[in-house]
Amino acid sequence: MKVRDTACNRGFSLVELIVVILIMGVLTAGAAVGFSAVYNADAERAANRAMSLYSVARSKAVALEDSGNIRFKLYKDTDQNYYAEVYGHDGTLIEPKQIISNRRLTVSVAKKNKTVGLTHLSNVGDYLEVRFEKSTGGIKSVNVNGTEYNRKVDGEEEMYKDLIFSGSEEYWMIMVPSTGKGYLK
Repeated sequence: MKVRDTACNRGFSLVELIVVILIMGVLTAGAAVGFSAVYNADAERAANRAMSLYSVARSKAVALEDSGNIRFKLYKDTDQNYYAEVYGHDGTLIEPKQIISNRRLTVSVAKKNKTVGLTHLSNVGDYLEVRFEKSTGGIKSVNVNGTEYNRKVDGEEEMYKDLIFSGSEEYWMIMVPSTGKGYLK
């Protein structure tokens, strides 16, 4: 009768395998929660950055002498990131190009509560441009990808006034056409 050397052929027990699988499951769940928090933070940060630059544009439109055409522009650039800038009537940058968010987010504009006129700014060159009135700081017009909506001609209901930043959660930047003020939701 041959005696087998069991020390060399030992392998893993069922209990060891179950413990390893449980540890891998816990680590995977923790990583998923971590990635979700990162995307959520990116969307919130993007909304805050856009709101900040939008407020600067509105303030400059009211304060500057020749400010009838101060514009806030948010667009997707060739590197797939979203940027915003503020510039004057002659195209001079008043506030230089600032990165708003990276390519992992989706930025959309809507006319009313994401149900009317939803447009994704998902292609390179897609943009939203807002012009302000000097007297009130209200929105004079909104241009989305080359189509301009004038508040006095088209009415407020036809204007794009909601910016939506989508990651794992959505953050809304609401623009109030009559006053030009904005707030985050």
